[in-house]
Amino acid sequence: MTRIQVRILSFILFLMAPAMSGANDAIPLHVLHVRFDLAENKLFGRSQITLPPGKAWTIHVGRLRLTSVSADRGSLSFQKSGEAIAVIAGNTSNVLTIEYEAEYASTGRSGRDDGIEQSNIVRMDAIALVNSWYPSLEGPAVFRAGASLPEGFEAVSEAEEIAVKELPDRTREFSFIFDHPVDSINLIAGRYIVERARHGNIDIITYLFPEERELSRKYLEYTMKYLDMYENLLGPFPFKRFSVVENILPTGYSMPTYTLLGRDVVRLPFIVETSLGHEILHQWFGNAVYIDYKSGNWAEGLTTYLADHYYEELQGKGWEYRKHILTAYQSYITSDNDFSLKDFSSRTDRATASVGYGKTAMVFHALKELLGPDLFFGSLREFYKGNRFRTASWPALQKAFEAVSGKELAWFFKQWVEGKGVLDFDISNVMVKYEGSKARILFEIRRKSGPDRFMLPVTLKTDKGDMRRTFEVTKENSSFEIETQAMPVELVVDDNYDLFRRITDDEAAPVVAMLLGGGKRIYVIPAGKEQKDKDLSAFVMDNGFVERKEEELKHEDIRNSSLILPADSVTAKRLFASVSMPEGDFSVVMKFNPYSRANVIALTAGAFSEAAGKYIRRITHYGRYGTLAFRDGRNIVKSTGIAERGIRVRLEEEVQGVEIPHITTAAQIIEKVAGKEIVYVGEMHDRFSHHRVQLQVLRELYKKNKKLAVAMEMFQKPFQNTLDDYISGKIDEKTFLKNSEYFKQWAFDYNLYREILLFARENSIPVIALNIKREIVSRVSRSGLLAL
Repeated sequence: MTRIQVRILSFILFLMAPAMSGANDAIPLHVLHVRFDLAENKLFGRSQITLPPGKAWTIHVGRLRLTSVSADRGSLSFQKSGEAIAVIAGNTSNVLTIEYEAEYASTGRSGRDDGIEQSNIVRMDAIALVNSWYPSLEGPAVFRAGASLPEGFEAVSEAEEIAVKELPDRTREFSFIFDHPVDSINLIAGRYIVERARHGNIDIITYLFPEERELSRKYLEYTMKYLDMYENLLGPFPFKRFSVVENILPTGYSMPTYTLLGRDVVRLPFIVETSLGHEILHQWFGNAVYIDYKSGNWAEGLTTYLADHYYEELQGKGWEYRKHILTAYQSYITSDNDFSLKDFSSRTDRATASVGYGKTAMVFHALKELLGPDLFFGSLREFYKGNRFRTASWPALQKAFEAVSGKELAWFFKQWVEGKGVLDFDISNVMVKYEGSKARILFEIRRKSGPDRFMLPVTLKTDKGDMRRTFEVTKENSSFEIETQAMPVELVVDDNYDLFRRITDDEAAPVVAMLLGGGKRIYVIPAGKEQKDKDLSAFVMDNGFVERKEEELKHEDIRNSSLILPADSVTAKRLFASVSMPEGDFSVVMKFNPYSRANVIALTAGAFSEAAGKYIRRITHYGRYGTLAFRDGRNIVKSTGIAERGIRVRLEEEVQGVEIPHITTAAQIIEKVAGKEIVYVGEMHDRFSHHRVQLQVLRELYKKNKKLAVAMEMFQKPFQNTLDDYISGKIDEKTFLKNSEYFKQWAFDYNLYREILLFARENSIPVIALNIKREIVSRVSRSGLLAL
């Protein structure tokens, strides 16, 4: 046995003693130690797992290369099969010892747009072990972990205390002390700059690379703010320490006692105001109260609600965040991929995030609206207090909320947690009845789908201000009324988006989320351009787009798809004429597809520049916005188009008045326009009085200038010669009407236009046929311009 092996063994025996005395007899004790050959990207480990007696265990070893497996007693039997070891324990505690090694590449795998893939890394400047890096059990264990690292390295793992011993051979021996059972642990190490602060009885520590050390003070200060916020809302922080750790890989994880933020993430200026608080909140929910994944992951949605949403709520923008949740759900979820909250375990794509994060957050919001903030937060404190370091489920949440509120809530949790889908209802038969000075506003709610019991928030806008009411809906069809002494102006339902419901067309503004949802998606390459950028190609493939050259684009493609389309392309100009694009290296403006509001079109500027590749993948993180612009690697514009807020029904139209400075005559108007090159005179086709006005204008203008012509949309260009022959007197009126196919092509009473044509004929005034062939008009109407 070499000197280093003796040191490791003695270290393991040192770690075992305190853990064994305090561990739950039913929970395994896992004593783990690792050392490294950084130059070769290698890890060498030794696990000693004390298994409670009388049970069969499975130990997963994955792709670790095992060098030794042994048991301390003959009563423990084991057999390795594939990537697992099956163990049968005897009647007393048994210790299984596994020695192993592994090699990890010096660079990690990059993640997808909708999530980061876990990966391990061992190299000269950093270590990140977050995925199957030691023999692991199914279920929780109490860990005693240790690591031998080179001089200059700092290390973090799940621990309320980290002991460091400097050894004569210039290595550093780390021991991580954590008495609570967890399903897994991680090990992060690097040449960090470590800075500390004390907040009450909690140690706050940052582990940052030298290049980011100036960020330490900001992270320490914001961490203190979040600890204060959540201790006031939920109860004492569950651990003795909390660390912000920079990772060499692009991650964003929360583990017990620390959060792991990727190098690119930690530099972003908004992270301290958003993601940091989210990860700190996970210390309460997820890291101290464990998730019962078999009955549904409630923690991600609760954390989203009390972090990301809560920060927006504090700024008066909570309704916008909730509306975005509804928009995302409507964009990504179909009847084929929908599922209930009890079936959510983790996010795998945008659809699962829309349910597991978004819908769950809305369910907690509905609970707060139902019970009020005091009972809501009181229930969460009770839930946290009663389930610390235990696995908790949706039924445990229900139990806590019922205990604190004194209300029976089985109906609420059953319909929202076990059911699936979104609330969808119509407002109908809205009317106002006046009784003297009092007005009664009556309306009906017809539920089409979703939960059958909910609270309906309604606002009545009057000339004296707003009246807010909440009605309980318990039937498929329900009638309600509001009385007021004021003049009712508008009825508005759910303008704060308190309900998890389907938003109406009037409420929807086109946003990026709609582009990435269900349905057919096409990335259009304009003529003369070729798609070469690998980032662009990866975005197209990862997000389910089909590449299509513009000249190959069919009308059916436009009508039935969502598109990414250069704003200066021929197709974009046909659909939208001119669109003002924000300035930047790359910009996006979202529009509804003119043929179907179920689809959207993303107009882009700079899509084929060298900058496009690094920007277009980023738009997936701005799903709630409809206009984006980027410059010099950062976002400079983000906004959403204007849409209705809430379901709105107008009750009284505001009386409009026109201030007339002076009265004038038709002759005076014609006098003013006589010098114009073109004069438009409108009409309702079947109004004889309108055509008499047209004739009057024509006569007066002819008096002032004999050089004029009349252009009429009632005649089609193929019949221009027939029109010329009639005006010149070559053919009579009967022949003219027959040869021009007037009654087939236009069909309105010819007498409406006869006097105008007779005046033009008598005075030899040219008449221009403005319209194109009726067959072409019909074809475009049916199939669009590309059908020509």
